[in-house]
Amino acid sequence: MLQTGILLPRSTLFPSIGIDILNGIRNAWELQGVSGDISVKLDNIGFGIDEDEIYRLTEKLVLQDNLDLVIVCGDIRIEELLRPLFTASGKILLMVNMGANTPESWQKAPTTINHSLNFCIQALLTSGLAVQDEDKRAAYTASYYDAGYRQIFHMMNGHQIQGGVPVYTHVTHLKNENFTIQPLEDLLNQDASLKKLCCLFCADQAQLFYNHIRNLTAKDRLQLYVTPMMLEESLLASLETDIYPLSVQGYIPWHASLENESNKQFTESMQQHNSKAPDYFSLLGWEAGHITGYISKLHKEGNRNATALVKACTEYTFSSPRGWLKIDPETHFSYAPARLARVIENNKLEIGPDNNDTLAALDVMKQPSNSPGEATGWRNTYLCI
Repeated sequence: MLQTGILLPRSTLFPSIGIDILNGIRNAWELQGVSGDISVKLDNIGFGIDEDEIYRLTEKLVLQDNLDLVIVCGDIRIEELLRPLFTASGKILLMVNMGANTPESWQKAPTTINHSLNFCIQALLTSGLAVQDEDKRAAYTASYYDAGYRQIFHMMNGHQIQGGVPVYTHVTHLKNENFTIQPLEDLLNQDASLKKLCCLFCADQAQLFYNHIRNLTAKDRLQLYVTPMMLEESLLASLETDIYPLSVQGYIPWHASLENESNKQFTESMQQHNSKAPDYFSLLGWEAGHITGYISKLHKEGNRNATALVKACTEYTFSSPRGWLKIDPETHFSYAPARLARVIENNKLEIGPDNNDTLAALDVMKQPSNSPGEATGWRNTYLCI
């Protein structure tokens, strides 16, 4: 039996995040028929801020409880803290998050897998949409919270390395009561030729941004290139007004309408067992469940070496609601297709072509582009605040 630990996050923005991830994991195990081959110990890491507490909880699972594998739903920087423990003990660490951050170093650890929904990859791909015509100019705008993660860097850098010209950067206040896009409005009024905005918001500040942008006199000419949480369907449904015909598009990891067998199984399983529509968090758990389910099958067959089990995962293509899922053997980071989405009437999404060349985007992100330490000190698991 594969002895497994799961350290779940909590969030005031998304109160069900831990439950959704856990339900996704368990439903995937049941579908694979491995539930009886995996034992589980659960704990909670809160917002993912307290490094000492996370290390203590993880160390207990690895050394005292002698578990084979631990799933930690935390930021990539926490992985950098934990990986020596797993390398030294010969245990498997599966780090799970949304993919809003990238590491200081891409050097892989032999018994660690980093699994995410690839938000940084999608931010990079989305920024490329802003350079597809002769006008390469764009302004960048983000919430204070979202700007604390490196997906904003990959959106900016992706725009510029593809020939984009930065014009202005606007970051909103952390507190909603102080939210304003007035500096951005002033810029747009002064420069009638500026029409492209690369945008990075989530949750309530995404809602505020959309509601404010619809009131601008410049709205009819604007083209918004946005990150996945700005195209999340429950957010779009909550908006006071119809965004369309404002042009809003970007790459997303997944949509419930995707026509593949794995997505059908995923959506039906979540509805049947949890009476809830699937979302990004349950998708993240579902895929983590498939990775650990595959490890469990190999473990049951007698493969008990953590390094060999991780290597086997890098040689396997996982079935995913996104279409497929692979783990890069050079970095042990997972990646999958991205989908182009744009907002149409009634704040619905139209899903466009797939981008299957996401490994190329991962390779771009691996290139040295900033000095060590040139980033915020945020430790929160993304969307846990």
